[in-house]
Amino acid sequence: MEEASVSWEPEPDHYLRHTFPSPDGSLRVEDWEGPNERGPAYRSLRILDAATGEILAVIGSAACTHPPHFLRLDEVLLQFDYGGVPIALTIHARAGTFALHADANPEVPAGPAEPLVLLHQRLAERRPRYGALALPQEVTLREVLLEGCMLCGALLMTVAALIVLVFLAASPRERWIATGGVLLFGAGAVWSLADLRRMRLRRKGGPAGPSKGDSHDW
Repeated sequence: MEEASVSWEPEPDHYLRHTFPSPDGSLRVEDWEGPNERGPAYRSLRILDAATGEILAVIGSAACTHPPHFLRLDEVLLQFDYGGVPIALTIHARAGTFALHADANPEVPAGPAEPLVLLHQRLAERRPRYGALALPQEVTLREVLLEGCMLCGALLMTVAALIVLVFLAASPRERWIATGGVLLFGAGAVWSLADLRRMRLRRKGGPAGPSKGDSHDW
């Protein structure tokens, strides 16, 4: 074989779930499982040369969805879930290569053969890219108008009415109550005006919010 042996030892609390030998006994696929405090059990696959015990490949975060299918004496088709992404690939043990099937469909001809040393990189490329923290969505004109109506119809009219009461109050107690209302609803009006400005800037793609199409990758 062209590829060097892969060094791997299972954790003490991991155990072998299944062993899948090839019909002629030259290859062996092992399905391992171990505890995971953050979610479902941790699964991994090992592909070995059964005669020498040489580990040809180790695939972490891989849970078999179908039993391995041995195509030829030195080729095995693997179908597994790779961290939530379905994967189908064929490993050519003698050549030390692998080939991925498009759309995780084993009926689709496999792609070009690549060295096993690139397997982890290619699998990582299949995982979705988690972009961006939750970003504010584009503000619609309806939302801007609704915010403006709420501001003008409720808060500003209330503030105006309380200001009138401050001057028409018949006693100091009523005047203090009206003044407190002006301060309270006035603060709400200022906040709403600032929020309305932020919404307008987000709608225009200004500094208060990203323009449509912006993204940030971790």
